[in-house]
Amino acid sequence: MKRALAAVALFLPITLLAPAHAAVAPGVGITTSNLLMYWDINNPGTYQGNSNLYDLSGNDFTATLLNSPGYSRQSTGSYISFSGGSGSVSTNQYASAGTINPDFSTGFSVAFYGSFGAAADNWERIIDWGNAAQTANIIVSREGVGGNIFYESWNATGASSRGTCRGPSTGTGSIVTTNPMTYQQYTLTVSSSGICQWYLNGSTITTTQTSASNVLPVTTSRTNTWIGRSNWSQDNYLEGRIIRLAVYNRALSQSEVTQT
Repeated sequence: MKRALAAVALFLPITLLAPAHAAVAPGVGITTSNLLMYWDINNPGTYQGNSNLYDLSGNDFTATLLNSPGYSRQSTGSYISFSGGSGSVSTNQYASAGTINPDFSTGFSVAFYGSFGAAADNWERIIDWGNAAQTANIIVSREGVGGNIFYESWNATGASSRGTCRGPSTGTGSIVTTNPMTYQQYTLTVSSSGICQWYLNGSTITTTQTSASNVLPVTTSRTNTWIGRSNWSQDNYLEGRIIRLAVYNRALSQSEVTQT
């Protein structure tokens, strides 16, 4: 992917590998096998009125909210809102899950339920987990200012992209940018054989076959585990709302995607 460097941030220094027998919090109604991290704003266990988002997976990946993202509780559900845009890291809103070192060699999945804002912010991130730009990054984002939902992994060294897969830029499966915001569930699954699939609201929108050694995230420690911010300094912050965010170290099946 040819583009200039950009940035992203979130900090709480915690280094954890997911225990094999982690106790999932009460009220978690999603698939829990190999659940690595899970934040659900509608669950009072995640948001307790302070600057933290508590992990419901049982693995204690607490995310810290930085620069005061908004919180709203409505009859249709609760959410954390991010104001988006470019500018100073000291004022833009994002979150950080600290230092992580999970093993994704057998697969990887991310499920995000929420919305993008009315503006198409350049390369706005759902997540960007790495150590700097072009260093072990796991990226789930908008692709540029287009309508594609996008995934990319990077090598730990050598500043080279390992692999990408993307959703459609228009029509069914493309990012909806409306005001008021439209809530959708995007789910990415990457299998141990290199099959990368995007789902929208439980239905497959794209399937990409590539090399598993390229598209799966490299196993290494990551310190910049940011939600709503990029490791590339020129990229925009997320303008949107997050209701749920789940990460697995395996590929979910289609039936599991519909439950998550």
